[in-house]
Order: sequence, then C-alpha cells, then structure tokens
Amino acid sequence: MFVAPRRWGTLSLLLATTGGAASAQIDYRNLDHARPLLVADAVLAERYAFEVSLPFAYRRADAADFVFASPELQYGIGRNLAVGAELELEAGGGDSGIHGARLFAAFNPLRETLSAPAISIQAELSRLRGPSEGGVTLGAIEGLATRSFGRSRLHANLLLQAGTGVGDDLELPRWRLGVALDRTLIRSSTLVGVELLAADAPAGSVAWLVGLGVRRQVSPTLVAHLGLHQALEAGEGGTTVRFGLSHVFAIRALMPGAVR
Repeated sequence: MFVAPRRWGTLSLLLATTGGAASAQIDYRNLDHARPLLVADAVLAERYAFEVSLPFAYRRADAADFVFASPELQYGIGRNLAVGAELELEAGGGDSGIHGARLFAAFNPLRETLSAPAISIQAELSRLRGPSEGGVTLGAIEGLATRSFGRSRLHANLLLQAGTGVGDDLELPRWRLGVALDRTLIRSSTLVGVELLAADAPAGSVAWLVGLGVRRQVSPTLVAHLGLHQALEAGEGGTTVRFGLSHVFAIRALMPGAVR
C-alpha cells in the first residue's frame, strides 16, 4: 500500500521494543485468503512477524452440513518474503478428519507506489485426501495485485493449479480469478469488502461465487473476521459462512541483533 511508510515504521518500532509479542494496530487491513474473503491483498506478513490464524467455515450444500477449520501459521522470513503452513480439517457429509495440509511461500517484488499497484507471487504445495491411493498432490501458483484509492483498495487474484490423483470424486478447478473491493473504516478499526470469483468447473463450464466480509481489530494483538459466500449455481457449493481470529506477534530471539 502507498500509505505504508507510517505502517512499517510503527511496526518496526513495536517489533524492536517488544519482547514477547507485538502487533500493528492496522492488522485488520491485512486481507488474507479466506479471512474472510477468498481474494487476498498483495501485502505480506511483516518482516520478523508471526501471524497465527484460526479460521472456521460452515457450509450448507445439497441438504448437507459441513464444518471446516484451517489453522495457519505465517512468518515474515525476510524483506518482502513470507512462508507459511496450513492444516485443513473437515467434519460433515459422513467424512471427518484431516482433509489435507498446505505449504506456501510468497514474494512481494513490487510494493505499491503512486504509479503502480503492489504485486505478489505465491507458490503452494498441498496434499489432500482424494480418490487415488495416497491422496492428491497439488501444486499452485498465484499472482496477487492491490491498488489503493484513498481508504478503498481494489484487489485481483489469479490462481493456476494442477495435481496428480484428481478424478471424478475430487474435482478441483484448474484456475480461479477473483476481484475484490474493500473499504477501511478507520475510526472503528474495521475493514469491509465484497468480491466476485470465477473458477474452472467440470465440462468446460465456469462456476461463479460472490462474497462479502468484515475484519475488525478486537485488541492490539487480535483481529476477528466474519464473511458470507454464495455460489450462483444451485447445488454448486451452496452457502458458506466464515469466521475466526488472527493474532500477530514477534519473538525477540529470532530478530537480528538479539542477545542470546
């Protein structure tokens, strides 16, 4: 974001002076994937900062109920570089347990300026339960862009993925394109956003999804999110409600120059 100088200066001071934990007051502006929108911004986790997220989702589709949890840990390992891991848990539909795991790394080669948007590139490797013996291995690459207009931001994401072991029992989109618009309500430390997504679907068709969500700073170290998604084709994904919490902190011993 072009408004980043104050943001990064504030966070750097917090990280440098706080021993156990630190957080930026503007963490509610970090629009992470599925927290609550599926479209994410191109801003990575701050350098030397950890972000732990515990998102949940409830989905109603084809007269069945599903509950998901996706605990995630992300770390700003270097300047404009972040890595993370996520575990996917599922209950409902007669099949419960660990659905899969995901590793990812993201690089931010271009921060937002007056003349250009912020750009990030993310690589992912996932292992999912699937119809084939041993499950499904999935690789993905995603491009993310963010452009600010005052307190509003426009985001675009393009995801390309492919996997082995994908069959009729586990249909995964080969591509997904999403755009989102969010608005910052500074006085209440709140972010609201809407999105539209299109994804590859069986038989060469396109699946459409709309969503809206809100993120709110509950405390200096805690952010809550709530979102709603609706598939535009009956029976194709149904309605999903997303909610959860995110916490940002730092560990002094992992920072440069720390006394050990």
